[in-house]
Amino acid sequence: MNIKLKKVTPLIFLTLLPLFLLSQKNSHHPYSRFGIGEIEQEGFTHNKALGGISAGLHIKNKINYQNPASYTSQDTNSFVFDVGLRTQQNRFSSENNSVERSETGFSHMAIGFPVTSKWKSSIGLVPYSSSGYNIESSTESNIGTKIYRYDGKGGTRKFYIGNAYQIHENLSLGLNYTYLFGTIQNDSDIGWEDSEQYRHNGLLTQKKQEINTHVFNIGVQYSPDLLKNYDFTLGASYDISPGLKGTKKTTSTNYLDSITTSRSFSENYPSNLLLGFSLSNEKILWGADFKYTNWSATSSYSNITDSYSIHTGFQYIPDRGALKNYLKKINYRFGAYYKNGYFSFNGEEIKDLGITFGLGLPLNNNKTNFNISCQLGRKGSMDNNLIKNEYAIINFSITFFDFWFVQQKYR
Repeated sequence: MNIKLKKVTPLIFLTLLPLFLLSQKNSHHPYSRFGIGEIEQEGFTHNKALGGISAGLHIKNKINYQNPASYTSQDTNSFVFDVGLRTQQNRFSSENNSVERSETGFSHMAIGFPVTSKWKSSIGLVPYSSSGYNIESSTESNIGTKIYRYDGKGGTRKFYIGNAYQIHENLSLGLNYTYLFGTIQNDSDIGWEDSEQYRHNGLLTQKKQEINTHVFNIGVQYSPDLLKNYDFTLGASYDISPGLKGTKKTTSTNYLDSITTSRSFSENYPSNLLLGFSLSNEKILWGADFKYTNWSATSSYSNITDSYSIHTGFQYIPDRGALKNYLKKINYRFGAYYKNGYFSFNGEEIKDLGITFGLGLPLNNNKTNFNISCQLGRKGSMDNNLIKNEYAIINFSITFFDFWFVQQKYR
């Protein structure tokens, strides 16, 4: 029985949506105590295998939401559904200790479809930030041992609706409307090792941020006819938002009483500027990106600084049309990145650098693909009493492709 993807995808999307919304990645990052948590590397599995590039990517039948202008690369009568998972292994090291943690969860879910021959759209749900940590320390005094416990959980997600229009053969413009939402909870429990002291003098403080804000992402891609045997594409995108908004609720509890306060907050939303290019033909693709985010605009968060990152990636396909040798049809992907993160402690910025590699494995019709990527990286250092995070991230996704609005005339 041949069940068309366009018929079952809405059911799959609606079935997976509540699971995606309710699932909370078991994140473990000590620095996620600050700001709105650890910022996820954006993009889908094929982007991550290519070092995270996206600005100039204009690949047929691949959803590239970081630059909405890229949606025009989709075939006119096609329908694309992309869903993925990720797993991450971390090793956190300090001068006195080392510990390993793992985490897993959904990475993304999105669809892409044409409206007209020049107007293409996409809808998706992706993670944006995550918070997860459990820190304990103690100090000695003449009345006993004082215990400090800090715990965090939660995160934020992006739901986007995007449209792109090809206004000229070589020029496309795009716009994403994004709803950024989520809850982040940070708890601190200060008490004493002695149970009686703890009961009378302990203090539990629970801080919860509920974030909901609107972001508009404008993108452009231009492909000038400069090279005879290669497609060259320049791309850029920029975020516009009325502000980072939400509610902050604080509950303080001690031996005698519990007090809760709640207030609305409104922050300047950090602007994101993304610039990049790609150079490609039937066999190879190479691209590079530069991204800048002015996190310092969010004045109420501590230990926050502006961030930037550099990405590059390369793809090789020996022979897309190979009939007998499957290995020649595989998409071989490699990349690297360097990030100057948005955290700063003791004058030390948290830097993140890594290498990436992955495969695009074509299925039945060569347009439906199973994708896998691996990232090996290091974040931070042990200088100035900080924590170094060495990590390995594996992403899995499947990109379903089908035609729609095409009637089957022959059986």
